[in-house]
Amino acid sequence: MEANIPIYKTRIGANRLIAGVFFLTPLILGQAIAFFINETFSWSAGLLTLTCGLGLYLCVVCGNAYTEHRQHTDIHRSPKTLPTGTFAALMVTGAGLYLAFYLDRPLIFPLTVIGLALFWAYHFPPLQLAMRGGGEILQALGFGLLLPLIGYYAQSGNWRPLPQALLMPYILLQLAAAIAYALPNRKADIASSKKTWSVLLGNRTAAAIAVAACLGAQYQLVWSRSLPTLLVGLMLIPVAALLASAPLHHRLDDSFFHQCVFKKIVFSAGYIYALGFSLAQLWN
Repeated sequence: MEANIPIYKTRIGANRLIAGVFFLTPLILGQAIAFFINETFSWSAGLLTLTCGLGLYLCVVCGNAYTEHRQHTDIHRSPKTLPTGTFAALMVTGAGLYLAFYLDRPLIFPLTVIGLALFWAYHFPPLQLAMRGGGEILQALGFGLLLPLIGYYAQSGNWRPLPQALLMPYILLQLAAAIAYALPNRKADIASSKKTWSVLLGNRTAAAIAVAACLGAQYQLVWSRSLPTLLVGLMLIPVAALLASAPLHHRLDDSFFHQCVFKKIVFSAGYIYALGFSLAQLWN
């Protein structure tokens, strides 16, 4: 990295904007579930909720930059990272406060604070769970539960009825995605002493857990009777691909190509469910 390039510019420039979809998709799903149940939608609440997601995305980008830079040099040489992260945190807080008071969603602000706390626990001392084997669970709870709940509550204004049958499968899909994401990075994580499940268990075992999570999610969705038949059928595609590729599981130890393909298949399951369910509400 060149010394005259601020780290936050380097890091954000290296991340394509499409990566932000990973943060916005759970919020969209939560709002779609609220519309599915209540048949009402507020555009102002929807846009502010997505602003929260954008702020959290920028927080994580800056958190990654902080962690990576700290591993290579003295963090005091990079004063730009934390101010940029602070701006993103203020964006999340501001959107949460506006939703809480102007749109009468009092619990939104505590939920956004919890989101920032999860972000801090993931990246920074004293917890820094991403380095201690807890990153996958934290991601599953953050992306699979907290963000959809923020979207759901922003639209509905209450917790009843809480759609557990629709949220629980998404938690499993996000756990699978968090596990799969780390597979291609195992060597780098070992070098940096980052204890992902891939590092602790090996790529094959971690991948098997990810597949089991996808199968568990699919089982719940099939029996929920809340999803369109077409969406359930589409969900079978990535699951079938994972099962069909089982004979090649040994290549996950040494083949970067197979690791990346596995990751994309697992990611597709979560996207098909979240975006497919959301689009289905537009057609109804």
